[in-house]
Amino acid sequence: MLNSVDDIIKALGGPTATAAILGVYPSALSNWKDRGGIPLSNFLLLEKALVARGKRKPSRKLLKVPVSKNGRRRHAVAGRDLD
Repeated sequence: MLNSVDDIIKALGGPTATAAILGVYPSALSNWKDRGGIPLSNFLLLEKALVARGKRKPSRKLLKVPVSKNGRRRHAVAGRDLD
């Protein structure tokens, strides 16, 4: 299992290649490192790209859970508070 953002980037061929797969700027990858997680939409695309290349899936611990204005965790799809 890939346990860090750096592991994922390396498995996909580096920051430029990873950013191109997602259609984002390489600076987005740095933001994930700083914030300690990957947004759901990008996480799912990364997971699909890794599997298509015969690589291991990333750890779900890297999935960034959205937080609402009141500080409660939010359901990433439904947009409802989880707490």
